[in-house]
Amino acid sequence: MSPVSLSRILRDNARSRPDTPVVTESESRRVSTWAELDIHANQVAAALRSEGVGRGDRVVFWGYNCLEFFELYFATARIGATLVPLNWNLNDDEIESLIEAMGAAFCVIDPRFAPRLRRPVLVVGEAFDAWRDAQQAEDPGDTATASDVFVQPYTSGTTGTPKGVMLTNDNLGAFVRANEMLGYDEESVQLLSLPNYHIGGCVFPLLSLIAGGQLVIVNRFSASTVLDTIDHFGITHLNLVPTMINMVIDAQEERARDVSSVRFIIYGAAPVTEKTVARCQRVLGVSLLQQYASTECLSITYLGPDDHVPEALQSVGRPYPGVTLEIRDPVTDAPVPPLERGEIVVRSPQSTVGYWRLPEQTRRLIGHDGAVRTGDIGYLDEQGNLHLTGRVGDMIVTGGENIYPTEIETVLDAHPHVAEVAVAGAPDERWGEIVVAFVVPTVDSQLSESELLDWSRTRLAGYRRPRRVVFVDSIPRNPTGKITRAALRTLPGLDEASVPNPTVVS
Repeated sequence: MSPVSLSRILRDNARSRPDTPVVTESESRRVSTWAELDIHANQVAAALRSEGVGRGDRVVFWGYNCLEFFELYFATARIGATLVPLNWNLNDDEIESLIEAMGAAFCVIDPRFAPRLRRPVLVVGEAFDAWRDAQQAEDPGDTATASDVFVQPYTSGTTGTPKGVMLTNDNLGAFVRANEMLGYDEESVQLLSLPNYHIGGCVFPLLSLIAGGQLVIVNRFSASTVLDTIDHFGITHLNLVPTMINMVIDAQEERARDVSSVRFIIYGAAPVTEKTVARCQRVLGVSLLQQYASTECLSITYLGPDDHVPEALQSVGRPYPGVTLEIRDPVTDAPVPPLERGEIVVRSPQSTVGYWRLPEQTRRLIGHDGAVRTGDIGYLDEQGNLHLTGRVGDMIVTGGENIYPTEIETVLDAHPHVAEVAVAGAPDERWGEIVVAFVVPTVDSQLSESELLDWSRTRLAGYRRPRRVVFVDSIPRNPTGKITRAALRTLPGLDEASVPNPTVVS
């Protein structure tokens, strides 16, 4: 099959539907039609070439969601360059280090970030417009190839230094074909609220554009803004993470908007609970579709709307078409039988070709057989559904037994007075580590440590039960909703002196 050509899709729609809106900024109401986006992409492509940018060069975008991001996206695709969106939350030294290490040829920066860099940059706004508009809108033609890297998002860095993940046009084509089940078409209106440096913000929105649909951008996530945008623009598809879903439900309970246009909410990064599914149906009247995805492998498994029943929520569903899963021992790399936990390994045409300028890390990521090690721990049940239990580095070892935080969190989250929960291991002289639960109680709850510990006694085996409960105002998460275990381990309650020796009950 031929790869997806972003350049050709833009050109074809500009000719057939020139005045149809394609990208809209919700807050500012700035709109770009297919014809306007095509013209601007040609101008930006010419401007980049005038700066010496060519095939294979890296072009950095460091800024919030905006129209200019997509002008740059299509422009780099047209000349075979690679767009590199960077995390808003990195500090100045981290950003400088990444830009230097990747050998970026050109940088486009949000005006709020520009003063933080010690290098020449182009600032979004009047400077960007003048730079673009000085060029003729001559179409450079289709110069990109199937093996060209069209985008290079960076890993979150939760397990080390962020790494640039190279995603090719071939990967994009496989991703689009795998997600045909989502029903994108020319009538689709996709909401972009996830940050552009995340695959949910730089790859998944392309599904709507490639189908000829419309994309509506919110600058940064706000539950009220998301609901207002759904109401005003008739949003059909939106990608959120579970924490965002709960915030949207809360905001809808405070002030109802019309959300009847939404076909379903696509979510990932973390599982949802039975409580969230029930609230979503009751308050929003919207079905959920879960995707287990990663920066390195894109779409891996899915749990469809009809599968969101209590007994299935423990899994992340079945593999996408074209995706093969295997569970391997993280030490020996040998396959393990069904129901046994191990590292999730993926073979897929969507998977990255490697990390940019990191050959050793690429060799560790991609085996000799072409399979990608995800770093996630899980198991396959008898029906072929995948269950996630944690990360390779998050495992808690207590008395020689391996415990995965996600499994404990799922049980504790079912308590009616637990709003959020995260689990980590605390050092212990006798057992090596013990389980500590960090809990955000529900509003006006009088939940106590002893009550939750007693409640868990009949639901968790002795060695898996928390020995300490620490109540907190919030759980540390990264911008895409994943628990940041490194930050969790710095919270009060994990130091050895504050944790009493447990009495382990078999």
